[in-house]
Amino acid sequence: MGRSALEFISTQIPTNLNNKVLLIGSRPSKLTFDEVEQEVFEPTKGFAAIKEGAVFFNAAFLRRELLQSMSLSEYIRQNQEIGSLAKRAIETKNLKSFVNLSSGVARELDSDSTNKNSDAYAVMKKSFEMDYESLCNYYGTTLVNCRIFSISGRHINEFKNLALSNFIHQSQTQRKILVNSPATLRTFVDAVDLAGVLLNLGCQGVSLNIDSGGQLIDMLNLAERINHVVNNSKADTILGHGSSPDYFGRFLEFNSIMTEMGFPVKGIDEQIRNTLKAFTK
Repeated sequence: MGRSALEFISTQIPTNLNNKVLLIGSRPSKLTFDEVEQEVFEPTKGFAAIKEGAVFFNAAFLRRELLQSMSLSEYIRQNQEIGSLAKRAIETKNLKSFVNLSSGVARELDSDSTNKNSDAYAVMKKSFEMDYESLCNYYGTTLVNCRIFSISGRHINEFKNLALSNFIHQSQTQRKILVNSPATLRTFVDAVDLAGVLLNLGCQGVSLNIDSGGQLIDMLNLAERINHVVNNSKADTILGHGSSPDYFGRFLEFNSIMTEMGFPVKGIDEQIRNTLKAFTK
């Protein structure tokens, strides 16, 4: 989402991004974006450079898949460390707005904070939502909290655990897609469009809790559209007999805001074509 936000900003402010955007990462580095080199600051130096009245776009969080390869205590520790910078920014930087990228899994805990089916990722996402809301209310900072369900686009970097990228990989390499849960419904939204909507809301200074939107589609039709775009339909779709919960939120609300801002909701074929660019880097 960070690169998607940067792409959106670069299209809106085509001048020197270094004068408009502060990039903070886990370590100092250089990021080449559209042939322009951007500096990424480590947390201490980056935090010192945050200006009063900034819109803080909070995209840093360890992916859920890392729970499979690191200890639970280390996963929690690192995310707490990441979140502490964002919290200190709300407390001390007099921000214009705080934009938090949460996850659709946080809804598992809306009515039951002790839900035993929720893993550490869901628990921490919900916990940070509550912490950020409390801090923003106390310090008078507007908060845009977005629960993200499924995204697409050329900047995605997870190719094994997401349905869209996994299906594309199967279609490209095997010329067939195994669909375990054909009737499951999800929404997909282009990540650059999502970032644009959230940054616009942040710049407008509104406070809002919102779910990501986009195109609603079932997994069977998603697989068929991917086969059509990738292989001109000359590939197989193999159906399983499993079922999994639908995964989408109040997408019509997001789509309405998106349309009002002048962003047409991209159809699934266009989203697939954009996502294919992530496979050619």
